[in-house]
Amino acid sequence: MGLIPRKLDGIYKRKIQGLITDLSLKNKTIAVISHQQKCNNCLWDHVHKSSSNKYNGTGPRPFQQGVCPICRGVGVTTQETQRRLQASVRFGQMANQQPDRYTQSGLIPEGHAMLKVNANQHATLHQAKYFLINGVRYTPVSESGRPQERGLLTHAISTLLVREDR
Repeated sequence: MGLIPRKLDGIYKRKIQGLITDLSLKNKTIAVISHQQKCNNCLWDHVHKSSSNKYNGTGPRPFQQGVCPICRGVGVTTQETQRRLQASVRFGQMANQQPDRYTQSGLIPEGHAMLKVNANQHATLHQAKYFLINGVRYTPVSESGRPQERGLLTHAISTLLVREDR
């Protein structure tokens, strides 16, 4: 048995998800996830784990010799996909803070932001290479761990600290 009855836990989860949905309307947050796949233009060399630099006969850009024009001899191509997140974003406001000085708990450094999403979007946080928040690029600072336990039966939110790319 948990600290909170299942009925109250369900109400809490619905209210938190509603709050995150409402707060996410303020900022447009996009997670950019990169996927690697074998090149569809050249043959894969299983021994060297790279391109054999020979045309496979079915690819979009035939070549006779040299390096594959699609993957540049690597054997894999990277594609990026974008996913819209319903995220509450809290931007940092601590200007000129020294790293060795005491800071109040919960403060976020300038140029950083804290993303909060529903726990069901945790995998997207973990997979994202970077985030676009209102058109500005942010990269993850810390690994997004498992959603934190808060004495509840379910996990309602997942958080991640990100830093603005300059």
